[in-house]
Amino acid sequence: MQCILYDDNAPDAKMTGIEYIIPMEAFEQLPDEEQQYWNPHNFEILSGQLTLPAAKNELKIMENKLNSYGKTFHLWKAGVYEKEDEKFPVGEPRLAWSFNHLDEAKDGLIESVYHGMGISVEQKQKARKDLILQTKPQCGVNAIADHFKGPTESLKGVEPKEGC
Repeated sequence: MQCILYDDNAPDAKMTGIEYIIPMEAFEQLPDEEQQYWNPHNFEILSGQLTLPAAKNELKIMENKLNSYGKTFHLWKAGVYEKEDEKFPVGEPRLAWSFNHLDEAKDGLIESVYHGMGISVEQKQKARKDLILQTKPQCGVNAIADHFKGPTESLKGVEPKEGC
């Protein structure tokens, strides 16, 4: 699957990046050197933070993307929390990663992203609770954990895979 990322859900939204999504089976066939560039998706899905605002079948899509991995490039610093937008994309593309624990996002970040679009991450998290039974441990769950100050909390269904 290929996704286009935007900084908003409005007609004037800026395309800020692209993400390639592959199933766990394809990820496991990648060389170790390449695997480090792919982020796990179970937290994004189960936390309610991964959204498809225009999709009528969002829950089914999320179910189909459980245990998947994404390689994400940000091309434009637009819509970045507490940062001024670039006027246009400059510099090299930046490889991005995803949150994998509660409380990794800066205070106010989640609310600022979703509130303006009328999305409740909490409601999405509750609606996706039944998906927990289908999750498998994933590589990369703790890859950026050292970058966050203060305690973080694990989310049920988001487990690190041993040996990664």
